[in-house]
Amino acid sequence: MAFTSFTFLLFLAVTVSFYLLLPHRFRAALLLLASLVFYGFYAWWAPLFILSFTAVIFFAALGIKRSNKKGFLLLITVAGLLLALYFVLRYSDLIKTLIASLTAGAGDRIRLVFPLGFSYYLFKSLGYLIDVYRETLEPERHFGHLLLYTAYFPEISLGPITAASDFLPQIDRVKPFSSRDLSAGFFMVVWGFFKKLVFADRLALVIAPYYGRVSSLDSGLAWFLVSFAYFIQLYLDFSGYTDISVGVSKMLGYEIKHNFNAPLVAQTMSEYWRRWHMSLYEWFSAYIFKPLQFSWRRLGRYASALAAFVTLTISGIWHDAAPGFLIWGILMGLCVAFDALFAKKRKKLKKKLPGWLFVGSGILATLLINTLVLAFTRAASARDAFFILGRIFDFKSWTQGLPAGGLVPALLLGLAATAASHILEWKRPALADGLEKMPLVLRWGILQLMLMALILFAAQGADMVGGFIYARF
Repeated sequence: MAFTSFTFLLFLAVTVSFYLLLPHRFRAALLLLASLVFYGFYAWWAPLFILSFTAVIFFAALGIKRSNKKGFLLLITVAGLLLALYFVLRYSDLIKTLIASLTAGAGDRIRLVFPLGFSYYLFKSLGYLIDVYRETLEPERHFGHLLLYTAYFPEISLGPITAASDFLPQIDRVKPFSSRDLSAGFFMVVWGFFKKLVFADRLALVIAPYYGRVSSLDSGLAWFLVSFAYFIQLYLDFSGYTDISVGVSKMLGYEIKHNFNAPLVAQTMSEYWRRWHMSLYEWFSAYIFKPLQFSWRRLGRYASALAAFVTLTISGIWHDAAPGFLIWGILMGLCVAFDALFAKKRKKLKKKLPGWLFVGSGILATLLINTLVLAFTRAASARDAFFILGRIFDFKSWTQGLPAGGLVPALLLGLAATAASHILEWKRPALADGLEKMPLVLRWGILQLMLMALILFAAQGADMVGGFIYARF
């Protein structure tokens, strides 16, 4: 059930209505049932998969708590088995190709399907087990509550990756009806759809033909604008999904962390990763970066640089096994490692330069790095990505002009939506209060205009664009 489908809107309306009408003691059960139904739309076997997965996590956590000295061995065993299952399902095409090459085509008969959202609830569950092992969290003894945590439908497709310590205590918390939360959540949902369908999908339609035939476009300026447009599309697409997820949760009385905090004004790549896909950054930081940094502490400042490089390289592999994503992860790791090594020199430079120049140059440099490096994640192959970068750095080709079409208007509209989104992300804590104080006529007038735009744009080319970009991960 895609978030952008009419089926989801109907499902959401029914779920929220019944949830608010039911007494508190029945709400968790309704939300669990709704989550399993939502997951069942993906495949009939999907609820059975997540039930089995959660059962393993449930008993593993109890075993880790009881085992004392053997707790680490149990953690490593369960985590290793789950990661092995993840890689087998995630990269089944590579495995099939390998088996086919070794067994004269026998691999072609293998049929493996990657469960929707497995990457995200695997991260949530591994974090939960590690926290239980570290004794920073007690194991959940109510199986239904843990299942709701793993299967929670607003998060299951693309996150955010909410920590168990943040989510589980909210299940039993009494959530009285709040018109403030309901209106703020509804606005966030509409705003998320608005960013996705009106702006991100328009950019996707405009730039897709160029990536389909990269050799058909020689202008370096055009390729730079196309690459930057993809960066804006990715932000609007993914942050739009997160707005929907956080908004739905707020309507249900759950507080989950947003994934974005104005990432396009970051002054360094390190700051960018603290503002972009924040829940993933926090997970990698807590369970990979900091342990590596601690174990390599004898290396001094090189420990942070090396840990950052390894962490972001792993992030690239997690996104996809394709060479382009590995290159992207390595380049991102090098950029963040560079920040760690030259942090002190940057502070000295800050004292010497005017504030506007220091801040502006940092933002522009970060935008430029992302625009260029993301070519490896959008192009069909690493070879195409190198072709695109070759065109961009061939400054003589910049004079060849722009291609015909709506690239520039779509990009300008995308930038306007990005600026508005950043302002809302800065002002997010005050958003609910502002909506509550806004005159009812004005509030609903704005929402009506947004809904009309959604209807008009969603009907045009939605099938050509497809779902959210991060759904593939």
